[in-house]
Amino acid sequence: MLRSGLRVEEVAHLKVNAVELGRNRLFVAQGKGGKDRGVYLSKDARSALETYLATRASKARRVFLVQKGPLTGTPLSVRGIQKRIEYYARESKVKVFCHSLRHTMATQLLNADADISTIQDLLGHTHITTTQRYCRVSNVKVQRDYDKAIKLVIQRTVQQGLTDRRAQELHKTKPVLVSGNTAQEKKRLQTKESLDTSMRLMQLEDTPPQSGTKQGSMESEKVLEENSM
Repeated sequence: MLRSGLRVEEVAHLKVNAVELGRNRLFVAQGKGGKDRGVYLSKDARSALETYLATRASKARRVFLVQKGPLTGTPLSVRGIQKRIEYYARESKVKVFCHSLRHTMATQLLNADADISTIQDLLGHTHITTTQRYCRVSNVKVQRDYDKAIKLVIQRTVQQGLTDRRAQELHKTKPVLVSGNTAQEKKRLQTKESLDTSMRLMQLEDTPPQSGTKQGSMESEKVLEENSM
């Protein structure tokens, strides 16, 4: 019940040939609603079952039999299983019932991140809403889900912050680059104007004046005036 999710009736009617120890499986025939299903054995459940079957002398088809009294060797009834659970609960002072064992298994599987549909199949529920009622989500799973989700949120926030910071830095440095380019361009233009002026002066010096010395002198003064502006 606690490890395989069987109902108390299914435990009482479990047959020896339905136990597959080599595959860690149990075959539940004609469960609630007439449904057949396969369930699985944990290591501790398999070990306990192997020990029990090894000491069981009877050849009865049912797995669990009465061990004492006049009914020794007969199949254990549903009420017989319930009475034994009640006895062990009193001895251990743990509040537990047969059906609560199924609830516990479902909750533990859910807290271990088992899919709800997987738990539904193991418990033999027709409707998943029934399984959801079985599973009590403990604070352990809630906290684990929160920690996992908030970690992802923080990572995304940090990444977005770095992206925004890089964008701002690029925006700040862009005007500086433009200003530097403008200064270089201005210097280049000034150099070109100086060269052009020098060439014009050289041409004037090499070319004889056509209208007398005064006109050539005025032309030179005009070029020098333009250069000084």
